[in-house]
Amino acid sequence: MKEEKDVIKACEVAAKWWSDKLGTAAQNMGKGYDFANLLMGIVSMKNSPNNEKREKFYELLKQELIETLKVSNLVMLDTDYGPRGVLASIARECEIDGYAFPCKTYMHVREEKVVVREGYGADEKVIYVKENTVTDNTENKI
Repeated sequence: MKEEKDVIKACEVAAKWWSDKLGTAAQNMGKGYDFANLLMGIVSMKNSPNNEKREKFYELLKQELIETLKVSNLVMLDTDYGPRGVLASIARECEIDGYAFPCKTYMHVREEKVVVREGYGADEKVIYVKENTVTDNTENKI
């Protein structure tokens, strides 16, 4: 049974991760793409949102994730060379340029765990695990 506090915590962690990444220089489009990574990083920094837009993005994304996890066990968020799906619609609502997002990034949000893979071919990283949850690294391979 889903615990509301656990859903909220997972959604807060996920939304904070995305809002913190907006407009940062770090890009990982894969090996052999050093120049492209540099250019995308510069473009990302140039399109960094102000704190007001970043906070609005965080709040809207958090609420969207909470509402979705009430009726689903999994939310998938991703970017290619810009945000897709719910990330794109919230970015538009907050007037945040798509270039502010990290490229080739995927996130799975569940009540018990949030997993992200930042960049093309990057290893997945668990950024949140609900207390008293037993997990292994094979459960949510992205």
